[in-house]
Amino acid sequence: MSPQPWIARKQVRSTCQNHRAVNDANIVKSNLCATGIGATACARHGCFIPHSVVDFYKGEQQKNMDYSICQAVSYHSTGVQKALVIYDIACQWYTNFRKRVESYNGLSLPKDLEIIPAIGKFHLSAHKPSCFPQYSLMFIKGAGHIDGEVLETLWFSFNKISPSARSMSLSHRQELYEHHMRDSNWKKLVGLVKALLKKYKTALNGIKMTEGPYQDLCTSLDLDHLECWIKDAEKANIERGEELDLYSLQINKAPTLLEMRLNIMGEKASLSMGQGSLSWLVEGISIEDAQDALCAEISGLPSNPTVLQKMAIAEKHQHLSAKITKFHQSAFPFLAGMDYVEMASLAKDDSEFCLEENGADSEDENQQNSGYGAEKEIYSEDDSEAVEECPENHPLVMPSSMEVSFKSELGLRSLIKEELQLHIGQANDCLEQLRTHLGQKAILYRMNIRSSTSVCTDTRSKQEIHRTTLKINRDIRSYHCARKALKSLGANQDVFQKYQDIQQADLHLSKDITEENRFGQSSDVLPWFWRIEGHSGQSDMWNIEFLRVSWLKARARYTRWKEELEMVRHEMFWITLWFKHQEEEWEKRSKNSQEPGHVAYVEKQKDLWQRFRQKAENTFGKEMLVTM
Repeated sequence: MSPQPWIARKQVRSTCQNHRAVNDANIVKSNLCATGIGATACARHGCFIPHSVVDFYKGEQQKNMDYSICQAVSYHSTGVQKALVIYDIACQWYTNFRKRVESYNGLSLPKDLEIIPAIGKFHLSAHKPSCFPQYSLMFIKGAGHIDGEVLETLWFSFNKISPSARSMSLSHRQELYEHHMRDSNWKKLVGLVKALLKKYKTALNGIKMTEGPYQDLCTSLDLDHLECWIKDAEKANIERGEELDLYSLQINKAPTLLEMRLNIMGEKASLSMGQGSLSWLVEGISIEDAQDALCAEISGLPSNPTVLQKMAIAEKHQHLSAKITKFHQSAFPFLAGMDYVEMASLAKDDSEFCLEENGADSEDENQQNSGYGAEKEIYSEDDSEAVEECPENHPLVMPSSMEVSFKSELGLRSLIKEELQLHIGQANDCLEQLRTHLGQKAILYRMNIRSSTSVCTDTRSKQEIHRTTLKINRDIRSYHCARKALKSLGANQDVFQKYQDIQQADLHLSKDITEENRFGQSSDVLPWFWRIEGHSGQSDMWNIEFLRVSWLKARARYTRWKEELEMVRHEMFWITLWFKHQEEEWEKRSKNSQEPGHVAYVEKQKDLWQRFRQKAENTFGKEMLVTM
């Protein structure tokens, strides 16, 4: 049966992050015969696997990598029941991998082979948080302690020869890459003894670092909880997939502003009520956010703004003023036509979280002298009346901005109830964005500031951190406005017990990212907004949830290091046996050699493998799991 042609499929965008390897898979470059190469290598020793190198004729299409991986897992795999395949975009590639193999006769897999997909540690940070528990090497039983990025180190040497290979014919280019890959494999083999000894020492240090925290957690936790968590972890290791989500916090996400609006609309529809007041309130909250954004933009202008900057602000003033006027005109049906100017009061920003807009240094010492001078507003002291008339300073007529007497006089009970629910959704949105931006800031410090090697990269990193800090302050100001509105609307004490005040001390960077190996992290307490959920519950539940995740991750780290040590000790024995096997093979060939040249070559090879074996035995000694 002749192999059927690959069926053209509609290009699918990445369902994870905006991965270039997925989105650019069908990019056509008509002037090139091949746009690149792909290969499969051993994740533990870094050797290229024969027959697994492919050319890319467009982008990094999955059919090319399917062929490479099928060839790799079929190479000397008799008796192998499981294969760990580490791929940068495994979450996208493995979804329909089995279907593609079954639909194309040119691809095949060994019978009863189970493929476990995973993502390298470096590339995993660019994926969605939901990919971490399902594709992290830390949660795969038997994976040991590997980073899964060995190909990145192998491509480094090939980048030096790629310019000369671009103008070669396909056959010449193939021979060039083949010679360099064989040379790379030989270098890995020659340095294998030294590499295994280094891995052995690293595994011992890893066990020493992770065993103590893991044992401390085990002794401090309830045995009933530990038994339950162990059963869940074993079940997840067997079933995998979504079962591995137990390594993430099981948090019910709080409802957003849009979800709150949808719920209110559903309630009104069931009661045959109109939707006008709801849209009006949502528009008011949107205008308040626009006012805050415009105030921040004005305060960020230089002391002598340019004409273009003044024109941009003037246009935004005009647009915002028109929205406010329209908003107030639509308020009369809900407020019985009363004068709104006397009823409303403008919420003031907390100056504690306006420091960045005014050019003050942030709370971290690394941001000092970052090059941001104090900025002034574009209005002088004599323009106080103009400042008051600016649309960003104009109060809006909403139940939350009215005095208690006006609320009771107008009878706005239903309107107050709707706005209260909308502001709860707004507060949830702000806290979600705050958590995201704080995480981004922590990663920027860890990846950029700490690893900066030049003034240029350091300056760019500080600028990016400054922009992230502005976003954090904007989230906090918006949250405080929502909380103030809840207070004005008469929310009960349970609401304020859940939505607490945010202080500067709550905004410290997460040391789980900036200082992963710090001492005493079992006593750390996260700020309250990291532990907020969508429904009320006992505080002990949160402590148990955080302890559960901490214990599971500590157990996974310790177990992977134990596996790594055991595998390295096995590999020490296996590589010594393989050297001995090669020595015996050349010994057999020496007996059948007749030509003087053949005899000399065979003796040289036998002596080479004998020296390899002796070096391995002398280096490994008692460290081997099985002694010879």
